Amino acid sequence: MNNKAVLFANGETPNAKLIDRSSINNSFIIGIDKGYEIAVNLDLKPDILIGDLDSVNQDTLDKNIKIIENKNQDDNDLEKSLIYCVGNNLKDITIYSCTGKKDDQNLANLLLCYDYSSDLNITIISNFKIINFVSDYREFDSEEHQEISIIAPNKDTLITTTNLKFNLNNQALNSKSQGISNIALGNKFSIKSSDKIILFRGIV
Repeated sequence: MNNKAVLFANGETPNAKLIDRSSINNSFIIGIDKGYEIAVNLDLKPDILIGDLDSVNQDTLDKNIKIIENKNQDDNDLEKSLIYCVGNNLKDITIYSCTGKKDDQNLANLLLCYDYSSDLNITIISNFKIINFVSDYREFDSEEHQEISIIAPNKDTLITTTNLKFNLNNQALNSKSQGISNIALGNKFSIKSSDKIILFRGIV
């Protein structure tokens, strides 16, 4: 097993065009409860099923699938899966279908991933955004006019950006909304931050 994992949660089914099958084929695939069915419906075969199993149709499960049933209601099923990844040295994590159905669940999942991104390199792919959790310095591929948004949970975070329409130069955002709907000017941009921020790149 390499250190890459692809997780399918029980949110909005991803657009098939957004599925990077070549990367997924070289990754450990986790179906998170009913997310198992989402993966199967995309012609993908999960290596493992994790969750409290309250929503997946167990009559349709592959007989050879490894199942980790966890009824602990203190953690949601996504967190159970992230805990599994940490414990099994799966460090490079891509998550599909963890947004889109319930606003409260969307926020909880983003905050969970924000917390676990200290130990895991997490990318969330929704049908509208690619979401990363960035600290220190990172460069990203982009397209001209691609929408870029930055949210800094810690209001004192100092941020420096390059190649965006509205750049920051070792500055804190004045509000949680100031960093929304920026624009990439070319095929790359960079972010440097003194604390962890949440980065949203529009799907183009």
